[in-house]
Amino acid sequence: MNADIASIGDPLDKMQRGKEENVASVKASYERSLQEIFDIRARFNAVLDNLQKNTIKELESLKETLHETLQKDIDICKQTSKKIKTMSTIIEDIGYSVSERGFIANIKFNEEKRLSMQILQEIKKNPRVKISLQYNVNLSDCMSTCTGLGTAIKTNEETAEDPNKAISITGKHAFKFNVKTDSDQYECAITSISETSDGQLIIADLNNGCIKLLSQACTVTSILTLPSLPWSMCTISRNMVAVAVSNRNSINQIQLVRVDNGTLINDTTLRLNHPCYGIAHHCDDLFVTSGIALYQYKMDGESVLKYESNIGNNVDVQSGN
Repeated sequence: MNADIASIGDPLDKMQRGKEENVASVKASYERSLQEIFDIRARFNAVLDNLQKNTIKELESLKETLHETLQKDIDICKQTSKKIKTMSTIIEDIGYSVSERGFIANIKFNEEKRLSMQILQEIKKNPRVKISLQYNVNLSDCMSTCTGLGTAIKTNEETAEDPNKAISITGKHAFKFNVKTDSDQYECAITSISETSDGQLIIADLNNGCIKLLSQACTVTSILTLPSLPWSMCTISRNMVAVAVSNRNSINQIQLVRVDNGTLINDTTLRLNHPCYGIAHHCDDLFVTSGIALYQYKMDGESVLKYESNIGNNVDVQSGN
């Protein structure tokens, strides 16, 4: 009887634990997806801000051009009108006589009148204008056909493989890339690697105290210098990683770093009161190793639990993978 109960109960208990873990992972994946929506909206806001800036700049440029053109016509009208009025006053003072002086004044007035009529006809060719905005139809049509920023879908979690399974690696298809830069003072010591959503790699360079962003061609495109040594790194979201930074003494912290338009940017710093060598992210919690203990933190740096080894002082807890 006990054997029968165990044969049924054990699988049920295991299934229950698996479903409970799935509940937690669904919540974590929901929050990650929600953050992605906010990130997408932020990128759209940035794009729209830039479009608005460019359009306003074009609008101001057109206003200045039209103002200069109209002001030029106004100045010509003023100058021409002043000349005509001046000539008319002179003739009135002289009188419409047949004297040589009156004759010359009339000739000049008629010439000025002829030129004024020419100027008037030229200015008439310039129609009254105003400024209006023609919408970007392509942008409007594209946005009107969209029903959301994305589609929420259900995907199956990958089945966890045996962590003790041996992996065989051959050099047949292996490549070696040089990630040393001119600013590096020492030989590179790569202690960790992560991947962004668009396939770029982020590597931690222990010796040079920095992390580097690599393109898909594995060339260094961005460098972020850290306050101390980067021992380990893990992925937090599509474009964010957490880096365990420690010099074993005064500097012990977690750097949350995001990738923004191809640039590594320090987002948040979580300062710790113990060394930190290994780091992992699970269900929106951070797990950090100090060499002799494992610590659990919330993403805002709040301490949750501390797991200490009771085996002895020879236990070395470092890797966050």
